[in-house]
Amino acid sequence: MYELSFPGGDPEAADTAASWVLGIARKECPTLASDAAAVAYKLVANAINHTASDRLIEVKASTADGVLRLEVRDPGATSENRDWTSIAQTARRFGGSHSEKAGHIGWAELEITA
Repeated sequence: MYELSFPGGDPEAADTAASWVLGIARKECPTLASDAAAVAYKLVANAINHTASDRLIEVKASTADGVLRLEVRDPGATSENRDWTSIAQTARRFGGSHSEKAGHIGWAELEITA
């Protein structure tokens, strides 16, 4: 598993996360690299809109069972008012959850093809 975090007020966080995921995907699942970077960008862009500058956004990427999973955690509230459109067009599965302890977690799974 790969992990990275950003301050909520970082205006370049979505671009940085997309580049970071692009590098991981090129190594782990090259056919998904571009799509994975786009999904990471959107998940982090959503998180930025719900995170104060003094809080952290955490990004995780992992591969298992033929799937690249991306998770973005922010201290924001629910999945309401988040744009899932482009993620829905790319990901095999996606969703979000919220708890008082963990905050909001948005995730997406992309199927690794040969």
